[in-house]
Amino acid sequence: MPLFAQARIMEQKPAANFERRLPTGDIVSVLQYKYGLKDAQANLIIPHEYDYLWSASETVYVAAKKNTYILFDANGKLISKLKYDFKWDTEHKTDRYNWVFDANEQVARVKKMGRWGLIKITNGQVVEVFPCQADTILSPLSSPSSNGDLFYYNGLCLVKQNGKWGCANAQGQLVIPAQYTAISARYDGIILAQKTPVQWVIINAQNREVQTIAAKKITINNPIESATKGKLFAFENINGK
Repeated sequence: MPLFAQARIMEQKPAANFERRLPTGDIVSVLQYKYGLKDAQANLIIPHEYDYLWSASETVYVAAKKNTYILFDANGKLISKLKYDFKWDTEHKTDRYNWVFDANEQVARVKKMGRWGLIKITNGQVVEVFPCQADTILSPLSSPSSNGDLFYYNGLCLVKQNGKWGCANAQGQLVIPAQYTAISARYDGIILAQKTPVQWVIINAQNREVQTIAAKKITINNPIESATKGKLFAFENINGK
């Protein structure tokens, strides 16, 4: 089971005290709703003092406490403390809204003073590759509460700045400028963006506008619909048809 899938399981509301062994062999341990970590031999390596704790990768653990994320290595050694907004979900007892981690790219979406950015974790080092200046940052695949797959389709996430949408890659580069009213991505890397109320553009995998469509509304057909109907998009034209 992928580590981010394990994190999804951990989003369920926990009991006051429980333990769950991770695919790495380590054990997430909860004592009176406070999270800690035990190694595979059940030795406590991260104390029970955090609001939440999960595996960001096979070598990095993230613990949350108030508005601070604390990164530990696999031995429980402190890597870094990160000051970002922490939104506690009282029902699920986790920050399932602000922090979204992509295990493949080792990049996390974070929020600071109400603005969104991206941080990259490499060899225990944390770099803010996209400054916390965006209105929001979303995965093209799923809702902000999902854990993992932030760059699911063509290696891009959706970024909203100053009310307009664009796309950024895992290096924090805004490869599609934030100049569109709406934007969405297809499974094969094609992106659909709205330039005006009645004009949409298709952006290819090289991040270039390749086609303009006059329409009020366009939806991207899923892979099954595309295969059976032979159409990438379904749209309502400017006459309302």
